[in-house]
Amino acid sequence: LVALVLLLCNALCTSFQQPPEKGFYLVVLVLVGFVSSVMWISAVAQELVSLLNALGLMLNISPVILGLTILAWGNSLGDFVSDVSLARQGYPQMAIGGVYASPMFNMLIGMGTSLLISCIKTGTTNLGDDTATINLTFIFLLLTLVSTIIMVPVNKFKFTKGFGFYLFSVYVVYLVLTILMTLGVIRIPFITPK
Repeated sequence: LVALVLLLCNALCTSFQQPPEKGFYLVVLVLVGFVSSVMWISAVAQELVSLLNALGLMLNISPVILGLTILAWGNSLGDFVSDVSLARQGYPQMAIGGVYASPMFNMLIGMGTSLLISCIKTGTTNLGDDTATINLTFIFLLLTLVSTIIMVPVNKFKFTKGFGFYLFSVYVVYLVLTILMTLGVIRIPFITPK
C-alpha cells in the first residue's frame, strides 16, 4: 500500500520526458529507493536462508556446514568482487579499508542493533549453547587479527604475497577443522565446552 501511494505521487509529480529537478523531491525519491532496496535485499536474504535450511534438512547437511560454506561465501561475494576490482584498478588502500570496515560494520552495527532489539523485547538475549565451532571461530578470528596487527607494522605497512598466502591458508585450515569437528571426525579438547 505504501509503495502504491508513492508510485501514484511519483506518477503525478514527474514526467517521462525530463528527470526530476534537484531539491526536496529528489532527496525523497533517492531515500525511498534506498529503503526499498534494503527491504528487497532483506526479503531475498530471508528467503535464501529459509531455502538453505530446507536443503540442509532434506539432504541431512549440518546447518553449521551450510553457514560456513554456501551462506558465508554468498554473503561475502559482493565484498570480495568489489575489493578485488578496487585493488586491480589501483586503489589498494580503499580495498583494504573495505576488507576491514565491512565486517566491522556488520559485527558492530548489525549485531549491536539486533541484540539491542532482542534485549528490549525480552530483557536478555541467549545466543545459544557454547559450542566448539564457535570457540574455534573466535580463536581463528583472534589469530588473524593479532597476526595482522603484528605483521603489517613489521612490514612497514606493506602487504606481501606471503602474507596473502598466509591469510588464505589460515582460512583453509579453519574451514577444514570446523567441518571435521562438525562431522565428528576430530575433537579438539581445549576448545570443546564442558
